[in-house]
Amino acid sequence: MIVLVEDADGRVVPTRVRAWDRLSARLRAARLDASLAAGISPDASVGLSLRARALTTMASRRAFARALRTLVTRATEPPAVVPLRVPVRRQPVLDASWQLERLE
Repeated sequence: MIVLVEDADGRVVPTRVRAWDRLSARLRAARLDASLAAGISPDASVGLSLRARALTTMASRRAFARALRTLVTRATEPPAVVPLRVPVRRQPVLDASWQLERLE
C-alpha cells in the first residue's frame, strides 16, 4: 500500500506503508486521533495518513453514528438502579442531541 506524505520540503510524495507502520498506527490510535482532531494534516506522517484512512471508511462512520444514536438514547432513559455502564451526562447530551443527529 502507498500513502501520500509530506517530505521535509513540504512536497507530498508517495510513501510505501510497511507492516510496522500499520501496527504502530493501531497502537497509537488515540494519540493519532488527538493529532487529527487538533488539525494536524493527515499528510504529515504515514501513521496519521493510515489513521485518517481508517476513520473515514464507511464502516467506521456507521459505527460512530450508531454510537452517537446510542448515547442520545441512553440520555433519554431513566438512570439504572445499579449502573453497569459508564454514566451519561444526560443534560449536555440532550442539549446537543439535535446537533449529534445532524452528523449522520
